[in-house]
Amino acid sequence: MSTAPEYPGIKVNFYDLGINEMLEKFSREYEAGIHTADILQLKEQTGSISREYIQQGLLHNYHPEDIFDGVNPDYLIVTPFVVELDWWNYNTEVYSELPISSWWDITKPEWNGKFVFLDPSGEPDLPVLLAAMVQHSDLLEADYEKVFGEPIQLADNEPDAAHAWINRVAKNGAIMETSNTNIVKAVGGAKGMTDPPIGYGVSSKLRERDLQGFVLGVEPDKFDMPTTAVSFMVAQIADQCEHPNAAKLYIRYLCGEADHQGKGLEPFLTVGSYPVFPNAPAIEGNPDYDSIPKFDLDLDYYYDNYQDVYDYWLSVQP
Repeated sequence: MSTAPEYPGIKVNFYDLGINEMLEKFSREYEAGIHTADILQLKEQTGSISREYIQQGLLHNYHPEDIFDGVNPDYLIVTPFVVELDWWNYNTEVYSELPISSWWDITKPEWNGKFVFLDPSGEPDLPVLLAAMVQHSDLLEADYEKVFGEPIQLADNEPDAAHAWINRVAKNGAIMETSNTNIVKAVGGAKGMTDPPIGYGVSSKLRERDLQGFVLGVEPDKFDMPTTAVSFMVAQIADQCEHPNAAKLYIRYLCGEADHQGKGLEPFLTVGSYPVFPNAPAIEGNPDYDSIPKFDLDLDYYYDNYQDVYDYWLSVQP
C-alpha cells in the first residue's frame, strides 16, 4: 500500500503481476462480478489490450485534455504514458559503432551465430517486429537490392522479402535469450569480452549502461529503413471499478500532472524510455526519438498477424 502526498487520503493497494497473470486475474474476477481492480498498468504491444479489452468495454481510456494535449493522436487508441522501442545493442569496447546498417547484414555468413534475439516463445517482441516487416515487405525487398546489388530471388517457402529475411535469419544461427536483461548482459555485461554478439532488445534496458556499467552502445538511426515497432506502457481504467475518480487521479499522477513534471512520471524517465508527452523532461543520453526510423503503428495489423508470422518463424527453424 502506498500514498502520494499530492492526494492525501487516497491509498493505493497494488498487485505486482506479470501481464498474462494480471489479465487472467482481472478477466476471471470480472466474469465473476468481482471488481477489485481500478487501474491496470501494463504494456500494449500486440494490439490485444486494444482489441480484447478496450474495444470490448472491459477497460477504458482516460484522456483529459490538459494531460494529453499534443500527444500523437495515433497513440490514443490506448492511454499511454511511455513509449518503448526495440533496438540493436553493441559492445563499445569491441566496436566503435554499430557494426551493421541493414537487417540483411545479419543474414551474411560473417554474422552466423553472433546476434541475439528475445525468445518469442515467452515474449511477443520478435513476432511483432516480424509482423511489421511482413506488412512492409516492400521496404525489405528494396533494401535487399541496395545491400546485395541485385533483386532478391525468393525460395519456394518465401512468399515475400520479409518471409525471406525471417527464413534466412533463422538459419544463420540466431541466439535466443529468455529476457532482455540477458540480452544486454550477453552483449556488454562485463569488461574485456572478446567476441560478444550484438543483441536486439527493448530500449529501456540501455539503463543498465548507467546502473551497472554495462559497455553498451546503440545507434538506432543508422538503418535507412525502420528498425522497430512501437509499444506502450499504458494505464487503463477497469470497467465498473469501485473508485473511478481515484483511478482518474492516479492516471494524472502517473503522467506527471498537466506539466508532466510531477513525481509520478519520474521513475519512467530513464534512458531508453520515451514519455509520450511533448513537454516531458528530456532524458540525458537518449537517442533522438524522431530520428529513429520506426514502422507505422498498426496495432490491429499486429493483432491479426503476429501469431501467423510466429508460426512461420517456428516452421523455418533448422
